Amino acid sequence: MGCGLKNPALVSISRRLNSQLNERLRHPPAVVLLGSRQAGKTTLALEIGEQTASIYLDLEDENDRAKFANPRKNLADHEIELVILDEVRRVPELTNPQIAHRAATALQAESRRHR
Repeated sequence: MGCGLKNPALVSISRRLNSQLNERLRHPPAVVLLGSRQAGKTTLALEIGEQTASIYLDLEDENDRAKFANPRKNLADHEIELVILDEVRRVPELTNPQIAHRAATALQAESRRHR
């Protein structure tokens, strides 16, 4: 999926951001893309997702949001993949650092038990 940008300046910015994002993704646990509406955050995330094993969840979608009711069960098969969460504002508890850390730690412990 190309970024669909025709303006050479925007293409240059997109390439630079893509490179920076790939570098930051080498240092887990998370990278957050912030920006105004329609700025290209989803497009950039999907471009990165095409470059590595990944799963995309749109948290505006009720089915994708429901996967967080039991993340151990629904995300366990994706433990080594990049997990792209779009529209995170729809699940406010994910942006609470303490809750997010506890959830990530629980997922990691669970995945170790199943190895």
